[in-house]
This record gives sequence, C-alpha cells and structure tokens, in this order.
Amino acid sequence: MSISINGFDHVALSVSHIDESVAFYEEVLGLKQIQRPDFKFPGAWFGFGNGQALHLIGKREGRATQDHHFALRIDDLDKWLAHLQALQVEFKGPNPRPDGIQQIFFQDPDGNLIELDYEESAKADG
Repeated sequence: MSISINGFDHVALSVSHIDESVAFYEEVLGLKQIQRPDFKFPGAWFGFGNGQALHLIGKREGRATQDHHFALRIDDLDKWLAHLQALQVEFKGPNPRPDGIQQIFFQDPDGNLIELDYEESAKADG
C-alpha cells in the first residue's frame, strides 16, 4: 500500500487575545486574513497564497496542548486510515470541519498533535 503526503497545510497556535494577535501578524509579518469556517470557538486564519496557512485559535480552558498542532494534506483517506490502524496508532476521526475537510488527529511519541486533512475534490484533482 502506497501512502503519500501532498503538502503542508497549516500550523495552529493557541493565542490569548485574538484581536491583539491578528494585529501583530498583519502589521509585523504583513499577513492577510483568509476565510475561516464557522467554528464554535474564536480564531483567525492567514493565508500564504500557496494553500498553506497559519491558524490562530483563541485559548480555551484546558485545550492549549490540543490547539497547538501542524496539519498535512493527504490524498487518500481510506489508505491513511488503514495505515494508521495497521501500525496501531490511536487516532480520532475522521471528522468533518465546518467546510467539509475530513480531519484525523493523532499524537507523536512526545504528545505533539498531528492533523491529517483530506478533501474529496483534491483526490479528483490529483
């Protein structure tokens, strides 16, 4: 079974004050905000023009370690699920984001959170 990662999708950072952080990333780094799905928690997304993004997530009680993560794009959800199951990697998902992207979450040996993102239309394109 051949699996692959199509690219880097985003890094997510937990921030204390969304407005202050948005101003910082806009003013200091010159980043531009992009559309964000209608999540039930505060945040902001910035795009880099190549499909990669920075996601700011408003701090939520007891969630700081879950909110810090990086995400990778995958091209075959079923192959990745089989791969993780074969290696007995504990994961959550797949679950859809509000924009329909399917997400799988798991941790590395040190507890760092990794997200795999799958978009059905990407399979047709690739």
